[in-house]
Amino acid sequence: METPFILISDVCENSFFQDNIYFMAGRKGAQNKVSQISVMEVEDYVDFDLGENLLVLTTFSFCQSDECKMLAIIKKLVKKNISGLIVKLNRYITNIPAEILDFANENDFPIFIIDSDIAFRSIINHFYELIIHKQYETIFQMNNMYQSLYNSLTTDMTTEQYIEKLDISDDLDYYIESQDEVFYTSPSLANNNDPYLYDYDEADGHFITKREKYDGFEEVTYQKRTLLVFPIKTASFKLGQIIIFSTAEELSLVERMAFTQLASYLSIKLNELRMNQREKLISNGRIYSELAESTKLNKLKSESLLFSTGISPSENYCIIFVSFIDPNLSYDDIERIINKYSNIFFENSTNYFIGYTATGFRIIFGLGNDPTQKNHLFNNFLKTLKDIFIYENIPFKIGISQPFDDPTQIPSAHLQAKSTIEISRKIPGYQDAIFYRDIWDIDLIRQFINSYQYNQINTKVLNPLIEYDACHQVKLFETLEAVVLNDSLKDVSEKLFIHITTLRYRLDKIEQLTGYNFQTNRGKYVLTTAYFAFVFNEN
Repeated sequence: METPFILISDVCENSFFQDNIYFMAGRKGAQNKVSQISVMEVEDYVDFDLGENLLVLTTFSFCQSDECKMLAIIKKLVKKNISGLIVKLNRYITNIPAEILDFANENDFPIFIIDSDIAFRSIINHFYELIIHKQYETIFQMNNMYQSLYNSLTTDMTTEQYIEKLDISDDLDYYIESQDEVFYTSPSLANNNDPYLYDYDEADGHFITKREKYDGFEEVTYQKRTLLVFPIKTASFKLGQIIIFSTAEELSLVERMAFTQLASYLSIKLNELRMNQREKLISNGRIYSELAESTKLNKLKSESLLFSTGISPSENYCIIFVSFIDPNLSYDDIERIINKYSNIFFENSTNYFIGYTATGFRIIFGLGNDPTQKNHLFNNFLKTLKDIFIYENIPFKIGISQPFDDPTQIPSAHLQAKSTIEISRKIPGYQDAIFYRDIWDIDLIRQFINSYQYNQINTKVLNPLIEYDACHQVKLFETLEAVVLNDSLKDVSEKLFIHITTLRYRLDKIEQLTGYNFQTNRGKYVLTTAYFAFVFNEN
């Protein structure tokens, strides 16, 4: 525990001091800390290490009527950052010069006077009585805080109820942030419409003009605001932070302890929530894998596994497969997104369950009686997913299977949703969310890969084009890709920046090498199949 202290204002409010000392100057220094009191009557005491929070009592016995010498001593004391000065009158000096009082007022340096008949020991005894009483109050309050913390962890106490137990002053402006989302705001800030109020992020170093670390918290000067930041964390994972609009000197020991206890409480609660969510996701992932990868499950077993996740019976379902495109996105990044948006993933009334992998999410979604995937719950959920990833600036693809009404169809629906991701990555032009119903025809072509028919196409169509391009730099395969993916030869010529005559020449060359004319139905079918099969077979 830090050294106990009181404030000059506490001294002024004490009945003994009220009756026996008189506040002469420096009233703005009433919040100065006082941790000890000293009685010195030697001239060189100003050279001692007095400490920041020292209340000095002196008689100026060596100064007598030398006002210049008295002022010089006062100036040295101010530089020492002592808390204040009590001067005895009617012994060696009868008054304090106006020049000294003016200097004290200018520097917020409290000066008191006391009559000579008041014994030093009385002043010292009453001062330390104040210190001891203050220390007792602090210990009592801290004990109540520890008791509240214990009670909160053994009951269903909410964050709001726990904060109320801590009895943090309503005048303190602070908010609590977890995963970049503010989930609690102090009453004094609740109605504040300042758009820049909750924008502190420790990563924005260029906005930070000063940062000082204390025991358990930081003081940060950020965009002309002074913030106290109490971290909410586990041993290896930061869960959030408490941000207070204040300075370190304005928080008492009890207030700092209250915020430290609040940070401890939230570290335990948020980590418990995080671990529960993670365990739920891992469990869902295992169940999803068993449903999607096992071909031996009957309907009863599939339904039993499905309903064990908490999803309600539904007449129709679909699979939503979310894949992140960014190769640098880690498993921890995905977990962070899950934690940050847990209220969406776990507290939404929509009928679904979600598991996650190293590259994204897999979701079984209950469509109810509507097999068309057009009901508002499904559309709202899909929009929410997309909004999250767009906001997080994470490139993504969402594949959605055909609706199904039998849980034993989950493996085939899983492959459908997954295949939409693979196809959309290989073929340009698809949006961020793709329904299997829009690509099922292209997916049929994938069945040719590694078959005898694909080998035939590879030998008769693909190899001649690829080899010719390698030798002559004509870009026949690029031309084939363009005519497959565009609706007219005019669009193709514009996309390739070539004249329509040059395009026709290339199509004639393709026909010469492969024997298939893209202008005929049969030729278009074979060449289109060859292109898509080649694309899907690429690593």
